[in-house]
Amino acid sequence: MMSDFWKFLVAVFWHWQTWLGGSGGGGAIVVLVALYQTLWGKTMPKRMYIIIFIGGFLFFAFFMAWRDQYHAVAAANAETQKLQKELERLTKPKLSAKLNQYLIGNTKEGCEFFLDLTIKNSGAPSAATGWAFSARLGEISIDKIGPSTIVDGFTIHDDGKIVAKFHGDFRLEDRTSRSAVQQGLPVGGWLRFIVPGISADKLMAAQKTLYFNDVDEHTYSVDMGILNKEMRHPGAFPGSGDSPFLFPGAPY
Repeated sequence: MMSDFWKFLVAVFWHWQTWLGGSGGGGAIVVLVALYQTLWGKTMPKRMYIIIFIGGFLFFAFFMAWRDQYHAVAAANAETQKLQKELERLTKPKLSAKLNQYLIGNTKEGCEFFLDLTIKNSGAPSAATGWAFSARLGEISIDKIGPSTIVDGFTIHDDGKIVAKFHGDFRLEDRTSRSAVQQGLPVGGWLRFIVPGISADKLMAAQKTLYFNDVDEHTYSVDMGILNKEMRHPGAFPGSGDSPFLFPGAPY
């Protein structure tokens, strides 16, 4: 503590003698005093010298020493925050999910819902796990159901014809759990949910939310709201989960 106090006193003295030497704001005061005595032929009383050059200059010397430390601390804090942000970027995942397209249709249990998603990461590498789906519509409430397996060779029919065929490696839950999602390398895939007690039309109109976790168990939520019917058109998108469609025409 005494060492810090001594350094502060040295800084105060340095600023004080700098002002006395005519530098900074003290220079203007020294010139004015000299002009006053020269032009008017008067000598200032010693009391005024003490007030101006010792009292006044010393006060500003204390202020300048404090100001130096204030700016040094502010600069150090800014650098610390910058380093903390960079450390967070390098050590903490920052995942996001985008819905590319979907398929939906009625089943005996309720409806079947396929989502083609792209997962991106702007932070540290991380798996994406714990996928769950919720929906709300009036009194209907589906709370965080897990995805159903898309078996290899799973097919979707329309009017007796196969319009889509899935492969086992299309599954997003496998792609994002077996290897980490890297920064700048989006991962696409499909999720399949069998949603009980609700028709396809009602599910499209419901408020829907998709959940997943990163490696730090941080939960992300994707609010899908009311789905856009245009997203039912089959296709393949960059970074998406590949295309299972065998020919044009929306299944379901």
